[in-house]
Amino acid sequence: MNSYHNTTSVTGQTLIEFETKAKSQDEQVLDVFKSINQPLAWFEVAGFLKGMNEISLKRSITNLKNKGLLYRTQVLVTSVYGKPSHKYVLIK
Repeated sequence: MNSYHNTTSVTGQTLIEFETKAKSQDEQVLDVFKSINQPLAWFEVAGFLKGMNEISLKRSITNLKNKGLLYRTQVLVTSVYGKPSHKYVLIK
């Protein structure tokens, strides 16, 4: 399973660079969940990764969920946009 979702059909070295960066972002997000060790919503993770944009952060959370490393809880919290957002927890 790739970390980068190639929706723009890039190829070659550019694709390799994008995939490498996406994997690094996935690792950074996973590190936050490991160090905090409690359920977090995407915007709470964002507070620990100020340099990561929202779309990359949400993609990483989805990737980690799809890989079986995170579980989406039924706990909903109000996001920074006033909308409900699920909390995710590290699967041990």
